[in-house]
Amino acid sequence: MAKSKIIKELANSTIDLHTSLKRAKVIFENIGSTQLNQWLKNEIEGYRNLEDIPSYRKVRGYLKGAYIENGFNFQNVAIPLDNVDEEDIDKLTYNSVGQSIYSLQEAIKAKRSFVRILNAQECAWLSMKTKRRIYSAEAETSASAVTDIISTVENLLLETFLMLEKEFGVLDDLDIEWDGKTEDEQKVIIEKITVIFQDNSVSIGNGNKIKNSTIASKY
Repeated sequence: MAKSKIIKELANSTIDLHTSLKRAKVIFENIGSTQLNQWLKNEIEGYRNLEDIPSYRKVRGYLKGAYIENGFNFQNVAIPLDNVDEEDIDKLTYNSVGQSIYSLQEAIKAKRSFVRILNAQECAWLSMKTKRRIYSAEAETSASAVTDIISTVENLLLETFLMLEKEFGVLDDLDIEWDGKTEDEQKVIIEKITVIFQDNSVSIGNGNKIKNSTIASKY
């Protein structure tokens, strides 16, 4: 059984994920992995650039908006997607959720949804496919659908803590003796962290991007 209080609290959900990430940032600062530390920074502060958002943070919603059909004006309703391929529906309805973990936790508590406004080109293409004049549309994702993001980050953090505890002992001082490890030992530890992310369908690659998640992995 884990000796570190920091691990027990995270595993038992007696502390919020945002606080655990901040603790991890202090611990991981000494670890020579730019990608890992950038991942922590992004999860704590939010993703500044759309292209940096990991694929596990891309979740599917549903389309609603306004359109004209047979002279009738429909507003704030679900948009029928007949004649639209499933793959294209996925592309149109995904949301890239770039907010910080704290913001996500608060949004889930408040049951706030997440919305992506479709641009003019997307509306025009959708109008052509559905034979309706769609003049506004948005992809809305419920807060409950975002809970998988929290679970993914919790799991990654917990597994990394467990591995570091085996290497360095109790982590509750938020300090590890990184310089006490040889260069080869340090490389092995970084490789183990990389394996943890890969085993969870998240690979840390160049440019601080995390790729190949099972959630909306095409986009």
